[in-house]
Amino acid sequence: GYDWFAAATTDLRRNYIATGSTFSTNCPVTTDAYQSSLSGSSDAIIVKFDSSGRRLWSTYFGGSDATNSNWEWGYTIASARNAFYVFGSTYSTDFPVTSGAYQTTNHGYWDVFVSKFCDINPGISVNGPTTICPGDSVVLTAQAGYDSYRWSTGAVSPSIAVKQSGNYFVTATLGTCSGRSDTIHVTVY
Repeated sequence: GYDWFAAATTDLRRNYIATGSTFSTNCPVTTDAYQSSLSGSSDAIIVKFDSSGRRLWSTYFGGSDATNSNWEWGYTIASARNAFYVFGSTYSTDFPVTSGAYQTTNHGYWDVFVSKFCDINPGISVNGPTTICPGDSVVLTAQAGYDSYRWSTGAVSPSIAVKQSGNYFVTATLGTCSGRSDTIHVTVY
């Protein structure tokens, strides 16, 4: 199929996020994609890469209305601290919109869109070894600057002291966006 990127940007972690359009039915989307398959004639495509070029996340984005030969195009992209925004155009009458959107239906030929994708992946710093003796602990601290934190243990502080074997992660929230950290495994011998 015909695929192209129109724009790219970087986020605060120096990952690359690109948008464009695709006519392909076999784009390599990730398991957590917003939309896992091509919906119409073409869809916008959004892909996030780490600084070494490894694909972290990708999705199709568009409506499925085939009656108008719907086409979606992602023209440019901007990154913010907790999200990135895709700017584009659509011809589809069933383009995905959220409640409260300025315009929820197509008003004619081509319409523009601005779509927000939450993009939070808080880091965890580990103060000490992750293999510890009984009675010892290791402190896990979430990256600063978020509105709230919720650890896999239920704790809601930015840091936790871990004394038991297990897998630990934190969900951080900033504004209306939240995201989960990578998992840290702690072993008690």
